[in-house]
Amino acid sequence: MTGGALTAAAGIAAELGPKLGDLLAAAHRRLLACDCGRPGGCPGCIQIARCGEYNEGLSRQACDIVLRWSLGMEWESHLPPLPAKPDAKGDGETPMLKGDASETETAERLCLVCGEG
Repeated sequence: MTGGALTAAAGIAAELGPKLGDLLAAAHRRLLACDCGRPGGCPGCIQIARCGEYNEGLSRQACDIVLRWSLGMEWESHLPPLPAKPDAKGDGETPMLKGDASETETAERLCLVCGEG
């Protein structure tokens, strides 16, 4: 970004800053109101049409947990997790993000965007 684009982006960020809590709360309401029932979500809740990774690895449960944490709420989610997939070595399952900290203490933490640890 250079020149005018940088100035415009800074202006948008400055304007949105005070409204961030409202935006996060609206996103959380939309997530919970979506009746798609898919652990990986749909375009109405968390998917984006132009995702270069084809929305692979998106999780409504993980999104719920991140939004709850961001809003200062209890972070345990009651949404279903993504189904487990074999790991790269083929000797186990990829750990899933759970709402209970005791279940994730020994699990590898994965990036919510790319799925890598």
